[in-house]
Amino acid sequence: MAHINQLYIKAKQNSKDIQMVTLGFVPLSKLYYEEEVNRDEYTSHTETFEDVIQEDNFMDTVKVFPEDSEGRFKIAEATHRVRALKNIFQDEDPEVPIAILDWKDGEDEEDVKTTVIRFNNTGRSWNLYDYVKVHSNTNYFTKEVGNLWNEIFGKMKSLKSLMSNATVIGIYTGQISGHDVVKVENLAKKFRLSSYERQVVDIILARMTNIITTLGKKNVPVLFQRKYVNHMRLESNRLNDINDFEKYFQSTIPSVHASSKVQGLPLDEDSFRNWINTTVQVSKLNAA
Repeated sequence: MAHINQLYIKAKQNSKDIQMVTLGFVPLSKLYYEEEVNRDEYTSHTETFEDVIQEDNFMDTVKVFPEDSEGRFKIAEATHRVRALKNIFQDEDPEVPIAILDWKDGEDEEDVKTTVIRFNNTGRSWNLYDYVKVHSNTNYFTKEVGNLWNEIFGKMKSLKSLMSNATVIGIYTGQISGHDVVKVENLAKKFRLSSYERQVVDIILARMTNIITTLGKKNVPVLFQRKYVNHMRLESNRLNDINDFEKYFQSTIPSVHASSKVQGLPLDEDSFRNWINTTVQVSKLNAA
């Protein structure tokens, strides 16, 4: 703890053996964070902290992992506040109050990742993009799992002009809400696609991209996208045959085009259910 000044304080042991942070001050330059396990910077969020700090001073501590071999401290929580401080002080290097998580291992990637997510969820909520970005940079996932999260992250970025992040993720996971596969670490680290699911995902990605490109995103609203994708994933499980699934999906597309040009695509649960039931009946009649 060579870089912590004389105000370095450690709590006394308590009867419940609950670990308490160690308090101290370190130069701002000794604080750093890893891009891979943190959300992208929200500039407006940083600027808000700059205003608050300059108007009302710095009323906080930066939570950090124990000092590393280079005498630095990896940030566990408060990256936006540290960015704000660096923007305010520029070339100066003031001392900053820190709370050291002595029982954490700053060199353990999984410990760092889960800690950063847990802390940041108590502040500005993480969105799906944040989670997938971090998963795509997680080295302790198996190669298969890591490659899949990298693929999902890439699709979220490349399809941004067509689909919402929730739609893209739903294509892969089959979930329409909650998205615990994305948010729960133990599920994320085990997430894989079976060979059949791989084919289903590829078909949905291709069909959805073509539909929205043809009709325009404003004519295929996000609420419809999510319900339609979720329905297709459920149908793929029910049919359990890639040829039958592809035929079924294709049979519904004319109704998507027709509805988008007339009354608009359904957005609420009841109207979507009525629409898909009508669509299925029409496709059966056409097939006959």
